[in-house]
Amino acid sequence: MDFGFGDRIFVSVMTTFGLGFLWLGWLEKYLPIWIVPLIGLGFALLLIIPWYRKFNRERIREKEELLQMRNGIVKRMES
Repeated sequence: MDFGFGDRIFVSVMTTFGLGFLWLGWLEKYLPIWIVPLIGLGFALLLIIPWYRKFNRERIREKEELLQMRNGIVKRMES
């Protein structure tokens, strides 16, 4: 099963909230509070970058398919 964009955003936000609550508990002894959102953003990027690459590849593939279909129709119209 492949996560979509919304699923990846949801997991990233929930992870950031979870880290925030951990920080309120015992993580505050080890990390300053501004590190927690940075960890969440890093995690979000780790999740979103592969999705974006796949989305971009599919978009380019669809453009090429449409171009091939259009060229085929133009050739049929000319002959």
